[in-house]
Amino acid sequence: DLAEVQPVPFGVDAAWYSVERRAVINHLPQRWLVVSRLTHKKLGWLLAWGASQFGSGRELHLFGPNQDGLTLPEWINYHGPTFPRDLRAQWFPNAAGLITLSRHDEGRPQVVVEAMAAGLPVIASDIPGHADLIRHGQTGYLVRSAKEFSCALELLASPRQRQEIGDNARRWVTNEVGTWRDTAKRYHGLYEKLLNGSRS
Repeated sequence: DLAEVQPVPFGVDAAWYSVERRAVINHLPQRWLVVSRLTHKKLGWLLAWGASQFGSGRELHLFGPNQDGLTLPEWINYHGPTFPRDLRAQWFPNAAGLITLSRHDEGRPQVVVEAMAAGLPVIASDIPGHADLIRHGQTGYLVRSAKEFSCALELLASPRQRQEIGDNARRWVTNEVGTWRDTAKRYHGLYEKLLNGSRS
């Protein structure tokens, strides 16, 4: 009776919701993206599970600072650090989706929320930080093994499935997360509740 905990979801920049995704339908080869700091825990199972999954018909493009000085295999197209505007303009519109197989103790991975807001399907390791955001089979896929990862990639080989999952993801983030303006409204409502409660 002494306190009430009220979580307030942070929003994302409205520009992510404006990414145009129609070009993804006929784009070949499939371009999958990983946007992450390059550490052993952040890349997680990517190097082990991805080795047999990427080639001429399916490309993997990796963005982020190589903090651990990792040596990357040839099947990874490494681009180094990037900027949000470049992801929105050059990569997110034509990408098949985003992959994060992190084993890191995630809070709320902002890049996952941004990808979902942009309408990208997400394949993510089944850890709490990802499971809080992704509804398995509806707004993305949560995977626990190399086999489940392979199955998710196969399911999202279908342009129609990519479109459906991406649309569902964008709709969910719009309703549950919104923009920074929505965050401000949430705080405003909480402060009003506190002020009204103190008068009673």
